Amino acid sequence: ITAKKHLLFLEKNNDYKGQALFLLSEIYILENNYDLAATQLEKCVSIKSVENKSKYMLGQIYEMQGKYDQAVFQYQSISEDVLHITSIIRAIDILKDQEKYDEALDVIETARPQTLPEQKQILLLELDLLVSVNKVEKAMYLANHALKALPNDIDFLYMRSVMASKLNQLSAAEDDLNKILSLNPNHANALNVLGYNLSSQKERHEEALTYLERAISISPDNPTIMDSMGLLLFRMGQLQDSLIWLEKAYTLKPESNIALHLSEVLYALGKHKKALDVIDKAMSSSPKNNELIRLKDKISIHHKRPAMAK
Repeated sequence: ITAKKHLLFLEKNNDYKGQALFLLSEIYILENNYDLAATQLEKCVSIKSVENKSKYMLGQIYEMQGKYDQAVFQYQSISEDVLHITSIIRAIDILKDQEKYDEALDVIETARPQTLPEQKQILLLELDLLVSVNKVEKAMYLANHALKALPNDIDFLYMRSVMASKLNQLSAAEDDLNKILSLNPNHANALNVLGYNLSSQKERHEEALTYLERAISISPDNPTIMDSMGLLLFRMGQLQDSLIWLEKAYTLKPESNIALHLSEVLYALGKHKKALDVIDKAMSSSPKNNELIRLKDKISIHHKRPAMAK
């Protein structure tokens, strides 16, 4: 209480106002009084000396409260500061979680990386977003350009393997993935993509299973790897085991691709209503996902519940 009184007194002095308000907000955060903390920080953002760190903390509060648009606004407004790239990445992560990939690409255009590690981090994010909006050829061009300068960079090799997979260039993807594994045999994501790609080739299912089992042993709580394992088991005809993996993956990461695979297995098991429920939930955030739309129409034909108007 004494500290608060001193800070409230200092707030009236223009020389100390910014720091006083910022320190007050930190005290309110420690007391779990986030609304009062936000009120103090909203005053701080117009004071140059504490502007950017106040915006960043305000973004964190809004993010925690589920006010994602306001959080993105605060993060994106931070420029010319050591927090700039960190804030841009936070904004992009929020938008990615909401599958707002085009908006995330708009945000990335505002990034001004100053160091080589920052440039690489931003480029990798851009590649990932371009793949998400099906601009794979553009992403491939950028990745090839980066790999001319850094031919053994595992991160760029991995991203290029993902793009090659999307373009159905599975041999090229396999080459990149094997190169990654020669550099780092325990690269869980490379093992996962290799297993996922091989799951589409019936004669290589056992090989795919070996890769995915290795990936899971390295990263046991990774929902993307669980999804790949569930899809492989589905293609191997092991529906109940597939369902277990996909339900785990969907619980941890309820995004559209996992929802699609889970719905396919539920449909194959005759659980049409549950499959439709999963699809409806996924389409609330991805209403234009053509694969979900096609699967919903297919299931609706075999279920008394009619398809909703698109």
